[in-house]
Amino acid sequence: MAYKPKRPCMERGCPNLVTDEFAHRCPEHQREYLRKWSKPRDVKYSSGSWRKLSKIFLRHNPICNRCGAPSVLAHHIIRKRDGGSDDWDNLEALCASCHEREHRNERWGRNREG
Repeated sequence: MAYKPKRPCMERGCPNLVTDEFAHRCPEHQREYLRKWSKPRDVKYSSGSWRKLSKIFLRHNPICNRCGAPSVLAHHIIRKRDGGSDDWDNLEALCASCHEREHRNERWGRNREG
């Protein structure tokens, strides 16, 4: 039976070789990678009550508030972790591209219009 050749670790500058067939990093960097990316996610937006509220809100607001395209996501104007609520006054209907633009601008500290 033939064995696969060892491969270099994906982490930049790491001299170790990977022997595991399904891993892309040496054992040391694999542990760091899993520790970083295996954190439990917030489940506050995946609860059944949020999904139901979101569907009802989008049924009543089928058009994106920004560009006029069909809306696909209910977006919190003030994030829940910043004290916002699930009230309809704090929600806006957005298409996928406007929602992505909103979070990209938020990530880079830009204003809402930019």
